[in-house]
Amino acid sequence: MEQKIIDRRQRAEILGPNIWILFWLLIPHIISTMMKKVPGLEWGGGIIDLVCGAVYILLLWKMIPANDNFQRAVMIQLGTLAFSILSLIVFGNSVFLNTLALVVIAVCDFLGVQAESKAYSQVLFDVELRYSNIWETFWKVYGVTQILGVATIISAFVSVLLQNGDGTSAGAMAMSSSVAVLLLLAGFFGIAFALLMIVVGIWRLILLYKTANVFRDMLQTPGL
Repeated sequence: MEQKIIDRRQRAEILGPNIWILFWLLIPHIISTMMKKVPGLEWGGGIIDLVCGAVYILLLWKMIPANDNFQRAVMIQLGTLAFSILSLIVFGNSVFLNTLALVVIAVCDFLGVQAESKAYSQVLFDVELRYSNIWETFWKVYGVTQILGVATIISAFVSVLLQNGDGTSAGAMAMSSSVAVLLLLAGFFGIAFALLMIVVGIWRLILLYKTANVFRDMLQTPGL
């Protein structure tokens, strides 16, 4: 994936306004992600997330002329949106299918953020090298966050399976110990995931704000 050959003003005209909207759109997206973790608010959070996801994809699509990585991000985000719809509407109360969907969504989300971050890094490379390098660091930290999220999901899922396992007395005691360990792990991973998501979410907002301003300021530069 390479940066398309367009001049700086064209790049600024494409990226400045759209990244600025992305910055504001990310706020309800973060709120909806938190809502989906709260019992009773899953549907509301899911619907808000779907709407934000659709608008987010549209904005990324509008930025494709600036860098090919935006196209990759669009394709991945479409996959994420499709699995989100399946999880919300089709999978119902199936623990296995919903767990599978959550893992797939987490992987797709990471790949989408990676592609988007690489796009920002490349379009900033000859404009603001400092932010270009920070975007490269960001997607790697985001990957660690998603690994913690997947570890939380899998630990919780396996603990549910074990609770429905061997019904004998000895088997039940062994299962009970295993379930307790897995629940502790799920709790640890979950807390670490939640805390890191807050940090990463704020960091992403700041980066989008700074990136948008770089290109908006370029538009104000005479003779660019």
